[in-house]
Amino acid sequence: MERGFPTGDLGIVHTDFGKQYPSVVIKYVKAMDRWVKDYRSNPKAAAESIARHLNMPVGKAEQQLNNLILVTGKEQLAGKHLGDVYWKFGLYEVLKDTADFLLKTQAVKQVPAVRIFKCRKCLILYYCYGRVATLP
Repeated sequence: MERGFPTGDLGIVHTDFGKQYPSVVIKYVKAMDRWVKDYRSNPKAAAESIARHLNMPVGKAEQQLNNLILVTGKEQLAGKHLGDVYWKFGLYEVLKDTADFLLKTQAVKQVPAVRIFKCRKCLILYYCYGRVATLP
């Protein structure tokens, strides 16, 4: 039996920042989308680039990338993986549960109330998530 936990990575922007600097947000989102497409077209080159940047063996970078599900902007908008970018699907509950776990394990010192997670003043810019990570 495989045991483990999902992993994820989110990029978010506060709506006030997005309104003040829309060109920065657009450039960032396009860069993330382009990287995902580049990775899909040439995973080996992507792993080599990451390995150089993080000073790690290429094989380790490939292993880590193979455990990620990288999602294009179009796929994110479709809501197939985590729901839509307007938080209508309960991602805030996942984030709050994760924060509570990190508090319990003393990885963080405090966690805001759930209402803070539900404030809807941020939009998800990108996300990727990992397959279930195996525990020893």
